[in-house]
Amino acid sequence: MACGLEKHEPICKKMSKSRRKIFDSGKQRATGSDITITGVRNAQKEREMVGGTFPRPKTSWREKHESFVSAVSASKQVDYALKTGTSLSLPPKTSLTRGKLGKFHSATPY
Repeated sequence: MACGLEKHEPICKKMSKSRRKIFDSGKQRATGSDITITGVRNAQKEREMVGGTFPRPKTSWREKHESFVSAVSASKQVDYALKTGTSLSLPPKTSLTRGKLGKFHSATPY
């Protein structure tokens, strides 16, 4: 058992003193392509000068999805009511987003 410990100690000391080499993804991306590593570095510098990544535009996909699901549900209720001959309750409220309203113009010029 002492033999294994004697072999382990110098290896463990060596590993704890040395630092890991930082992986360079740009270098890996550049190998095997026509882009040089300097081109990748220049692109990274330009991206940092501009401000990193561009912010994503705000979307209202969740509201659109909920509106769509409620419209499909209301349509199914109407079909069922027409098929069975029962009366319908008030239709659900529809929500319009502010950007979709637009301006309504009359046909007469101002």
